[in-house]
Parts: sequence; structure tokens; C-alpha cells
Amino acid sequence: VALDSMIERMQEDHDHARHIASRMAEMPGISVDPEHIQTNIIRFGVPDHKGNEIAARMKEEGVHINGGDSDMRIVTHYGVSNEDYELTISALDRVMKAIS
Repeated sequence: VALDSMIERMQEDHDHARHIASRMAEMPGISVDPEHIQTNIIRFGVPDHKGNEIAARMKEEGVHINGGDSDMRIVTHYGVSNEDYELTISALDRVMKAIS
């Protein structure tokens, strides 16, 4: 969809991803370099063996993210609002503080 009909707004998704990553970089237990975010995909590290727990807790908060052992991913896109991004950032901050 992005390449066919939304190419003019793709930069907006990339900017959102960079903003989210910069906020995530301040959270305990998250390893991410906002300067390396060039697209709408945020790949980040969490403590070993905690990824699936984080994904499950985020789902309880109403946010779906990809789980894994210690490598996780969040993707921004046109169907997500600024309010949704702020909710995601707040939920992730709560979850990371709870598991630290």
C-alpha cells in the first residue's frame, strides 16, 4: 500500500519511528539507537529471555508488538495515530519498569 498509494507520506512514518525510538532509548532495559532508524521499522533489544513476556504484557495494555527472546520490533504505519503512538510509548515504559 505504501509504495502504491501513500509514497508521499512515507516520511511521516519514518519520522514517527525515529521519535518513538528516541523515547524508547530512555527506558530501562531497552537497547536502541534512534540514529540508526531509517524506515518505519524499529528493531530493539531487551534483556535476554524477556521478549515474549514484554510482548504479552504489551498485549494486556492493548498494544501488539512482535515478541522474541531479546530482539523485538515495532512498525509504524498510516493506520496508527499520534495518540496511539503515545499510548504505545507509555505502555512500553510501564512494562519495562515492571520487569526491571
